[in-house]
Amino acid sequence: MPAINEANLQRLLKRGTRKHEVPGATLAVLRNGRVTAAAAGLTNLSTGVPTTTDTVFQIGSISKIFTTTLIMQLVDEGRIDLDAPVRTYLPNFAVGDADVSRNVTVRHFLTHTSGIEGDVFGDTGRGDETVARLQTMGRFLPNLYPLGERMSYCNFGFAMLGRILEVMEGKTFDDVIRERLFKPLGLQQAMTLPEDALKYRCAIGHMPDPKRKGHWRITPWTYLSQGQKAAGSMPSMSVLDLMRFTRMHLDGGKSADGTKILSARSVAAMQRNQVKLVKDSPRGMTHWGLGWFLGNRKDGKVFGHDGATFGQYAFLRICKAKNVAVALLTNGGNAGGLFDEIETELFEPLSKIKTPRLPDADPTLKIDPAYITGRYERLGGWADVTHNGKDFYIESEVKDPDMGGGPLKKTKLVFGNRYTARYVTDDPMMVRQALNFEGEVDGKAAFMGSGGRLFPRVS
Repeated sequence: MPAINEANLQRLLKRGTRKHEVPGATLAVLRNGRVTAAAAGLTNLSTGVPTTTDTVFQIGSISKIFTTTLIMQLVDEGRIDLDAPVRTYLPNFAVGDADVSRNVTVRHFLTHTSGIEGDVFGDTGRGDETVARLQTMGRFLPNLYPLGERMSYCNFGFAMLGRILEVMEGKTFDDVIRERLFKPLGLQQAMTLPEDALKYRCAIGHMPDPKRKGHWRITPWTYLSQGQKAAGSMPSMSVLDLMRFTRMHLDGGKSADGTKILSARSVAAMQRNQVKLVKDSPRGMTHWGLGWFLGNRKDGKVFGHDGATFGQYAFLRICKAKNVAVALLTNGGNAGGLFDEIETELFEPLSKIKTPRLPDADPTLKIDPAYITGRYERLGGWADVTHNGKDFYIESEVKDPDMGGGPLKKTKLVFGNRYTARYVTDDPMMVRQALNFEGEVDGKAAFMGSGGRLFPRVS
């Protein structure tokens, strides 16, 4: 591993962005309280503006850790009980299932165990009422499984945590996060509102150009629904500001100047196992904490989060035992492949912890087609898994932009074990992904997992 200095990080990032066709990226390493950062590429392929370490990127679902931190501040103040029903704080809260509406708790939302179909990105407009409008839309959301039975990623739940913060504080989520986190942490380039982008050098997302293979274009959409801002649709910041926030979580809840942001007890609670995940879960996860995903491995413990919006992808990994963190912010391309490289060349040597990879295909496996094949469906899309007597195939249509969106033509699947399948494709982003089959009803998988989300079998 090269020495951790700006020149070496710059070389690593420049080489990686070119290799993985990432238009622009920033990289930061936090080690023993000291941050080293680098930047490469362009914020925008059309304008040609260079990326710098103070460039603002959308951090996507890493925002959920900010929201969790805000909730835990109110826990510290004795104003929120994690195991109290959400209706304690939002009396009119309702989803499609009346029992879930009455009994879902704050903890269920923090751990993605509510079972609520969570990927609702309907247009909630602009202004101070966007999160409140999303809450009203929740009345139409079904449950994928009984309350607390298992884990499935739920953006709606985190958006409602943002709504709780608004009601408890009597302010917009934007004001709450600015006053309780951005200002006391001394964040210099952090925002939650699109109009604030004019103050900063901002990256824009890029997607494949449908008319020119191998080329990228600016995404036609700049932001996800504002109602989902507490879940990650809006917050943006520089990689340096993200590291200031991360350092607070490594320093027992204190900012760089010693200001208490969060109690050490709440910091530790966020990193404690809440839910055990299925084998071969995405990103080497083994458990979910409060907000954080956790990787409890034989050689050590890692926690972190990833984020994705329209053409922007963010990654954060932390090892508390080694006082190390690595963050990567990008605006398109094969960002996942770039982060794999960063993780291998930087984070693993610094943390002394190996990230598990997905299992290779095992041609000797005998997979029962009856267990796997069928249609798996939710509001966010559907997938058909079929078998032609020899091989398994999948085709799907996923509407959720956080998962890439769009149709998937019939694609071959191979299995590394009975429960984990991988795509046979030359798409570098899909190669990194897996499908997890879990649960069993009448000898058939009850759910297909993709990106941490569960698709129930419907036929």
